[in-house]
Formats: sequence, C-alpha cells, structure tokens
Amino acid sequence: MVGYCKTTDCLRGYILDYFGQEHDDTCGSCGNCRGMFAMEDMAARRPRTMEEMGEVSGVGQKKLEKYGEVFLQAIADYEKA
Repeated sequence: MVGYCKTTDCLRGYILDYFGQEHDDTCGSCGNCRGMFAMEDMAARRPRTMEEMGEVSGVGQKKLEKYGEVFLQAIADYEKA
C-alpha cells in the first residue's frame, strides 16, 4: 500500500502489476497520468495567454489561477533562450 501511495508512475498500472496483469505504461486517467499529460500538452501548445493556458489538458480554473502566470512566464523565458 505504501508503494502505491508513493509511486509517480501510473496508478492503474501499479495495481495491475500487483495482480500480474499486462498493461500500457500509462492509462491517461489516473492522477499521475493526468499530471504527465498536462505537462506534455503544455509543452506542445506553449500557451502565451491565460486563455490558451486554460485550454491545456488538466488545467482547470483553480490551477489556472494558482499557477497560470508562473508557467506562462517560464514558457516565455524558455522561448527567449
């Protein structure tokens, strides 16, 4: 149970591994996978506005308000480099 709580890999995959079942590396549905997909989607889209940031997979209103400007600045800084 502790391993499940601490893993950063797919949670569904962790359970299926326990039961010896084959599975894909990611399910796209668990909290760990959604976090990965949000970062991948953000990297692919490279949003420049809060509106565009809100269209990133996994970024809801609360995350947008809390982290939107920080990520937009990080993306802008990266693109300048």
